[in-house]
Amino acid sequence: MSTGGIQDTQLTPRDVTIIMSVLIVLFPWGIMITRDTIAFYWILWSFVFTPTDFHFSIHLLQHVISLAVLFIRIFFSIQLRRLYRERGSIKRVLSIGVLVEYLVVFYSLISGSMVYSQPAWGYVIIGIPTPFLLLYVLYLLKRRPPPRYDDSWLFTSDRENLELISSPNPNHNGN
Repeated sequence: MSTGGIQDTQLTPRDVTIIMSVLIVLFPWGIMITRDTIAFYWILWSFVFTPTDFHFSIHLLQHVISLAVLFIRIFFSIQLRRLYRERGSIKRVLSIGVLVEYLVVFYSLISGSMVYSQPAWGYVIIGIPTPFLLLYVLYLLKRRPPPRYDDSWLFTSDRENLELISSPNPNHNGN
C-alpha cells in the first residue's frame, strides 16, 4: 500500500452528494446573538440559550430563512458534484461556499436593518457564521481531490510558485 493510500481512491459524484447531504443536515449554519439570547441554528432545528432557560425547537422548514439556507447549501452541493464530474471549477465551488457560510451575516444585517428602524429597539442582532461545511469541503478537496485537480494555487504562498502556476509556459524561464 502506498503512503498516500487514502488519496489513491477516487470519490464519485454520488459519494460527494451523499456526504454533502448528510453534512448539510448535521452542521450548523450559524449563531445569532442578541442581548438576551444566543441561538445555534441548523437546517431543521435550533438551540436557543437565554439567561434563565434553554430551548430546543424543531423547524421542519417552517422558517423562510431555513428554506433559503437549505436551497443555497443544496446549490453548493450541486456545484461540488459538478466539480467531481469534471464540469465545474474549484474557484466557483469555493466562492459559492463562502457565500453559503456567510449567509447568516447577510441575514442578520437584513433582519437588523428592519428591526433597527423601530425607535424602541434597544439591542443589536449579530450573526456569526459557522464555516464547518466550507472547511470540510477544503479538507475533502485536499484529501480526495477530483479528477484533474490542481490545488497548488490554493495551498501555496511562495511568490515563485504562484508565478510558475500563472505563466502560460511553465518551462520558459523568461530568457
